[in-house]
Parts: sequence; C-alpha cells; structure tokens
Amino acid sequence: MKKLFGLIVLAAAPLAADSTALRMLQSGEPFGPMSLHLAGVDGRGEIIAVLDTGADVDSCAFAETDGSLPPVNTGTPTGGLEAGQVDHSRRKVIAYNFLFSCDQYPGVSGCDDPRDPRDWDNLGHGTIAASLAAGNRAPFSATDEGDGMAPGAQLIIQDAGFLASSACQIPGLGCPPRDVRSILQQAHLQGARIQSHQWGDRMGSFSELARQIDEFAHENPEAVIVFNSGNAGEAGERSVISPGLAKNTIQVGGTRSVNIEDAVVWERSGRGPTDGGRIKPDLVVPSYVYGSTGDGDVTTGNCEGTFSAGTSWSAPLVAGAAAVIRQFYREGRQESGEPSPSRGFEPSAALVKATLVASTHRVPFVQRNSAWIESAPTPSGEQGFGFPVLGRVLPTAPSSARLLITDDREGLAPGGVFERRVEIRSGGTIRIALAWTDYPSADGSLVHDLDLELIGASGQRFVGNAALTGGTPDRMNNVEKVEQGELSAGVWTIRVRAERVTGAQPFALVISGDLEPEGARRRLVRRR
Repeated sequence: MKKLFGLIVLAAAPLAADSTALRMLQSGEPFGPMSLHLAGVDGRGEIIAVLDTGADVDSCAFAETDGSLPPVNTGTPTGGLEAGQVDHSRRKVIAYNFLFSCDQYPGVSGCDDPRDPRDWDNLGHGTIAASLAAGNRAPFSATDEGDGMAPGAQLIIQDAGFLASSACQIPGLGCPPRDVRSILQQAHLQGARIQSHQWGDRMGSFSELARQIDEFAHENPEAVIVFNSGNAGEAGERSVISPGLAKNTIQVGGTRSVNIEDAVVWERSGRGPTDGGRIKPDLVVPSYVYGSTGDGDVTTGNCEGTFSAGTSWSAPLVAGAAAVIRQFYREGRQESGEPSPSRGFEPSAALVKATLVASTHRVPFVQRNSAWIESAPTPSGEQGFGFPVLGRVLPTAPSSARLLITDDREGLAPGGVFERRVEIRSGGTIRIALAWTDYPSADGSLVHDLDLELIGASGQRFVGNAALTGGTPDRMNNVEKVEQGELSAGVWTIRVRAERVTGAQPFALVISGDLEPEGARRRLVRRR
C-alpha cells in the first residue's frame, strides 16, 4: 500500500469499500476509528427520508424484531399524497410512502400495490441507498459491514417505483415531473429533517424543479436536502444533474470506483460548475461501497449485501453524516464532545451544510481516462469543497482543535456586519465556512449575497472561495470557505458582511482550528 495526502491507497477494492466509507467520513483513514459512533453520535433521534425505488424492509438492515411491516401511505387521484400513517416506536422504518401506488394511479400498468410483497422495491436501488444512510444490522450496538452512516437514525421510505421498459423510469415523480414540493412536504410532515434523493437529469441546467426545491428549503430552513451529482462526469464540465444543483441543496459527487480509493475523484462523478457558474457538487464522498440488498420480497427475510459503484451511494452517506451532525448539536456537544443539554439546539440546514464544508479537504487527484491527474484547488467543479472528515471539526473529546459556531436566525440587514474575534496559536490553522439558505430565483442566481473575510491584526485579509475568484469576493455562491495554515499568533477577526440583502438574511458560521481557549478579553462578537 502507499499513502497519498494522508489517505491510504489499497490494491484490493473490497477492503476499501465497506465499513471504510464510514471510517473515512469520521477519521479520514480507511482503518481509522469511528470516533463519533464510539462516542454515541450515530444519528439517534434523527429521521432520514430516502426517495428512491423503495426498500426491501425485511432486510436485516431494517427489519423489526417482530417481523412487522411499517405503516403505509399511498394517495388518491385527486387528493394527493397521504402522510398520516407513521409509527415512531419502530426501530428503523417508521413510514413507507408509495408515490406510484395503484390507489393514486388506478389502472396504470406497473403501479405498485402495497399488498404485493414484491412491489416494495422492484429494482433494489433504493434498498442499497437506504442501508447506506441508516441501515443497522444486529447486533444493533455494533457497526457491521452493511451498516449505514447513521445506524441510530430512523427512516422514511418514499417509493417512487420503477418501470424498466418506460421512458419514465421513476413514475412516482410524474411524467412530466409533478411539483416536487408535495413530495418534500410529505416527508417533512412525517418528521424527516433530512431527505436523500438519488435521481435527476438535465445536466448542468437549472430547472423548475430546482427552483421548487430552493423554495421549499427557504420556507423550511431546518430541512437538509441531499442529492447526488450523477454519473456523467466523462461528459466534462456542467455534467452535474438537476434538480440537485439547486442553491439550497447539498449535492454530492464521488471518490473511488473499483480498485480506486478516496485519494481520487471518480471520472464518472458529475462535474460542475452549473450553467450559471455556481459551485456544484458541494462535496465528494465514496461512490464505491458495500450496501445491503433485497431479495424482492418483503415476506422472506434476507441479510445479503453487495459492492456497487455510483454517486447514488454518495448522497445517502452524506444524508447519514447530516444526521450525525444534527444529533451532535441537538445534544449540545460542541464545547467538548460530551452531551450538554443546556447547550443543545435544533440546527438549521445552513449550519449542517457549513459544518460539512468546514470539515473538507481537497482530494489530491481526479481520474481522467483511467489516469490520475492532480486536482484543481478547491472549491472547484471537480469536487466542490472536497471530502468531508467530520472528526476535523466535531470534537469527540476535549482537544487542541476548537469548534465555534453561529446559527444566526435573526439575519443580517442591508449593510449589516457580523464580527467574531479569535486568538490563533502560532503557526496555527483555521477553517471557516459560511452558508445561508437563499431566496429562490428563476435561474438559480443569488438573491442575497454575503461575504466572508478573515482579517489579521497586521492587515492580512483572506476572502471566501479565493481559489475560485482569484481573491475577489464571491458573487455567485451561498457557501463560502476560508482555510489558512501557518498563521501568525494573535487575534484575528472573522467578518460576515451583507453585500446585497433586502430585509434580513439568516446565516450559519462554523470556525474550527488551532484556537486559544476563549476568555472575556479574547472573545468579541459584534453585530451592526
């Protein structure tokens, strides 16, 4: 084996494609500790909705100890989607929503009948995706091969069906696609604050569905909406798929394929920027993984798994990571890694996104025509902000790396400035990420524009996304990052400025790095 940029590159794919995905996202090493899981941060208390081809719910990754099936929701031709059947006492799948049921599409060939045990996932794609997000095999206290990134979380399955012989292969989305806000709202009403979607088309272009997603996210600022980037990266730039390239989503590309490891971005991973020039994807994580599979029948029981490649598997891994982050903040662990109920709060989607972005490092290579070439500085269309390693920012025990967060719900008014001063150790590194949930727009362009700056006592100034802009303020993206190392010791100012705002714009700010403990003299938070 050899080591590249802190990542071990292995010759044998299977060793690097099962539980190593979970280890990479927590420690950055394929055989490193699952430090967050070991600390009890495994997504418990969170609900993830997975929209896909369904799930084989009697797989050991999801099955109840009594073998019961989850409550079912369908719909009617005129009344839309139902959402009322939910059982929060279940171990894993608390609601199963048929989006292409024969109740809602009577007489349509291929519609799903909940009474038919073979209609719960007639492709198998959704079963793998759901297992990667939150699957949990017995013994339930351990992390086994085939477990998900958030094995403590519960699931809502949104089964959009599958028609192999039709041009409309995912009929539950509608042909032409229905208003996606009704689908997002169904899962939201059932308690999901994280939604994972593995679908899309229209490479590079901002669609009406993307605008609808931005609108839903803006109206529900705690809703974390994750999409994959697609598998058309060989087409070159602007090959990321819509509607996942909406402003207020987290779109995820992939590292590794067969015999390829996390030091390289997979050549088929959808690439940005969008047609409007925005950064997408936002992140890259493993896209060659081991996940639980079904046998096509929810009455037979099974505990099988398989290796599979595709960015469809990257999205649920990040959805699981979002569940871990949400639990971390809900339990007030940000000070030391230990639970502190008095510090706990319900995080915004912007804070979850900023936490993921703050934790990223640049993947050093990209795959082109089976060769490895050096990747561009991040953020880039190849990998967004890079590969997230949650342990870089989320402490699991008191350590030298500190985490400071701001989840501002009041918002910055026109001309407003938020400042926070921190004291950095000599030669230290700081990582800062700013994110905000922007107003929807017809073409995906920014409505509100905030700027991130890091300013030293002697006048040094670093702006967000400098590698993308050449050092000028970013006017396109609602996520910005500053990461700087080898800084001089002293007090530095982190500034968020409202460059273009009407009304007020809430935002989230994540600061992590080699910071001195805060005291009354060192800490200044100012808003004007």
